[in-house]
Amino acid sequence: MPLLHLKEPQYSNSVSARLWRACKEEALNSLYHPFVLQLATGALPKEAFQIYITQDAIYLQARLRRESAFARAYGHALTKAPDAEGMRAFHKLMGSALEELTLHEAFAEKWGVNLAEAIDRDGPLPATRAYTSFLLQIGGDSRSTCADVLAAMAPCMRLYAFLGTTLAAAAAAANSDTPYRAWIAAYSSPEFGAAAATVERLLDKYAAAAGGLGRYDALLAHYRTAMALEYAFFDASGLEAGLKGDPAALEVRGD
Repeated sequence: MPLLHLKEPQYSNSVSARLWRACKEEALNSLYHPFVLQLATGALPKEAFQIYITQDAIYLQARLRRESAFARAYGHALTKAPDAEGMRAFHKLMGSALEELTLHEAFAEKWGVNLAEAIDRDGPLPATRAYTSFLLQIGGDSRSTCADVLAAMAPCMRLYAFLGTTLAAAAAAANSDTPYRAWIAAYSSPEFGAAAATVERLLDKYAAAAGGLGRYDALLAHYRTAMALEYAFFDASGLEAGLKGDPAALEVRGD
């Protein structure tokens, strides 16, 4: 199945849009990672997806437990939010994270993974631990602002929306199917796209309150680190399963 180079949408000059454009190379690295390419074509070994689902469940649970990195990041953003709009939005995003975890539990059941046993047996891979440690560092820093926390969290949302919509468009253009179509459907859904847009809207709002473009370099450092950790997450799942592949082996069509 060929992947399409999608036309670049017209982005604004907001902070979140600038951060995404600055890290587009990192986003494309994830798009063309063998794990993602084989997920798109259906060639991804079952074992690799099982490892990924287990690690992503660990990551999502880490986002929801008070003692964990992502929950603390949400908590810090919530306490740093200067208005009721932000507080309500963060509560809603927590609900979206719970829905995502439920989705992963369904994936696990379909692909023969007992999540409770797998999590207890395997624990987090180094890449998973590195990501949650990064979020804990940003969220736990008393000097960090709500914008800092959001800059560390936004890449997860925007990258997955990008991957989902790109793979969905490629599958539609090729009139092809994949056993992982439910994953693609989840992250190409309007609901997930709306959640990503909410995080970016809050990032833009609180970045302006924290100094706007004067803090751009610091926010970019957080954003770029998170993008690198996202790539490492895919890499770890593939390497753990012995996944090998050359992204160039998949035909790519231009516009």
